[in-house]
Amino acid sequence: MPPTLLLVLVIRTTEALLGYDCGGSNFNSITISFPDVGECHVLNDKPNTTVVYLQLLQTAEYAEILVHACRIEIERHIMYCGMHSHVSLVQGGRRKYLVDIDQTTYHRIHATRSFSYGQSTPIVDLHPNSIHYRTLTLAGSIAINGTCHGAQYSDPYGTKNNVIVEASIFITYKDLYNHTTTKSSQDLITQAHKKKELYGSNVFWSQLPDNSCKFHSYDVLYQGVATKIIDSNSRYPFVYSLTSEDTTFVLSKKSERVICGFTIIQTEYPKLVIVETTKDNAFAAKHRILTNNLDNFTYINSKFIYVEKHIKL
Repeated sequence: MPPTLLLVLVIRTTEALLGYDCGGSNFNSITISFPDVGECHVLNDKPNTTVVYLQLLQTAEYAEILVHACRIEIERHIMYCGMHSHVSLVQGGRRKYLVDIDQTTYHRIHATRSFSYGQSTPIVDLHPNSIHYRTLTLAGSIAINGTCHGAQYSDPYGTKNNVIVEASIFITYKDLYNHTTTKSSQDLITQAHKKKELYGSNVFWSQLPDNSCKFHSYDVLYQGVATKIIDSNSRYPFVYSLTSEDTTFVLSKKSERVICGFTIIQTEYPKLVIVETTKDNAFAAKHRILTNNLDNFTYINSKFIYVEKHIKL
């Protein structure tokens, strides 16, 4: 009987991970030995989280200032009161001019809703953003029966005796908001002079606060509680996070500086800073944000950084 050779085949199971490189036509292959892979050391340290009260601020290039404008125009007629109450217009008796007022007078008009010109009866019931027309007797008098009594009258154009002075007065005053840079009010001063030249109005405005703290140079994007994440093993050791119906952000601390006793935390975006504070001790006052100060690219990029950090954390 011929010898029988038994061939014993030892079949060893293997696993492969297949991938495709669509960047070229060459075949690439690599062998990985799973039994020889070293031990992985996974850090199980969990980041510390605390709840803090903060303000998320955006540096503002423009500020809003309340501007007051007032225009008072007078058209006056000087008439001579002669014998038997005969009335005639004197030479140069018709004049139209603007009344120059100061800021104190303007605030008085705004507060009392009235204006007094000379010794005449006060003009009352003045309302902002409206044109008011009144007639006044500035000197002398005329009775219902036509009898006149002249008096002396003086104005910048001269002095007249035994005259009657009638005037029509137009008053317009309004409050409006104007934009100026947070660094200086010079551009607002220039605009005010232009308005005075165009409309003949006296223009007044509130100056920007002159202090080194520059509280007015920031817009408040969010004010309230948020989560502070501290992880020394992360690329972002200090991260501030908030997810709510109205506001969502995740921003990391890059540096910090102290301004007037407040610690300003600079984030990865040059225009966005964070101030840890309390509800009763806010760094910047919350007000309406000007459209000129909005930076859409910052908000769009913040969405990407939020997704990125959410995955890493």
